[in-house]
Amino acid sequence: MAFVADSAHHQDSALYPFIGQLERAAGFIRDDTATMKLDKLEALLGDGAEPGDISLAAEMLSLSGGERFPPLDLARSARRSGIGGIAAAAPGIDAAAAGIDDL
Repeated sequence: MAFVADSAHHQDSALYPFIGQLERAAGFIRDDTATMKLDKLEALLGDGAEPGDISLAAEMLSLSGGERFPPLDLARSARRSGIGGIAAAAPGIDAAAAGIDDL
């Protein structure tokens, strides 16, 4: 299985390590469509996700969530909280290693 290389777009982000962990934990592969990636995110986060977590994760991964997971209009503090919620809900995500435990 070939995993997707982290997008160059994300490399300048402070969330780059977290985004990479999220992509690997979800099992993204190069040939996945956006819909397949959203399905994998939904499966990864499952019932542990808060409403909006998948929308926020999709936004961080530059995926269009469409009507299924619409973009959120969140303040910076709410985004931080949402990112922490994603990390808590996603098995295989190490918040400390991803550098988000102190956001």
